[in-house]
Amino acid sequence: MQPSYESPEFDPAVQAFSRDLLAMIDDAFLHEIQQAGLEAMVRLTGSRHGYFFVRSAAPARIRIHNVVAPGANTSPAVQEHDEDLDQTGFWSACLEAAAPVIRNEPSRCDAPLTAAFGTLRRDLAVPVHDDGKIVAVVGVGNRPSDYGPRDVEFLAELARRLWRVVLRKRLRDEVDPTG
Repeated sequence: MQPSYESPEFDPAVQAFSRDLLAMIDDAFLHEIQQAGLEAMVRLTGSRHGYFFVRSAAPARIRIHNVVAPGANTSPAVQEHDEDLDQTGFWSACLEAAAPVIRNEPSRCDAPLTAAFGTLRRDLAVPVHDDGKIVAVVGVGNRPSDYGPRDVEFLAELARRLWRVVLRKRLRDEVDPTG
């Protein structure tokens, strides 16, 4: 089933996504907010997997946050680790292109995204820009149907909103580390 979207900025699902994440800021840990955001992205796009990679201070490394594999019995803390950029496979193409990347040809998608993630048969990755730089990549994968331009717009808007909430949570935690 392919989701139908209104203009992403005004889509009621996007508005609810933002409200739900913002409601978590006071009581949740950062990784819980990221996890909730990814789970919503997976659900809203009709996908089966989601990922959120943050660019590390070291140029050839990334920090992988909250790889979602519905049904997996792993906690977000277990799913956070650093990885070399040259071992990340497909997602690095999004970083290199500085633009969204779609792969809909299952035969071309058989390589694992990362050792931690497993195999993606079909996926969409979008870069997250902040102050003119790519700071993260958000992606979804393994939806039964192809991803298209409307999915790019929708996921990019969700990713922008998740990043804004992440930054807001980080700032809040810096100002009041006790919560």
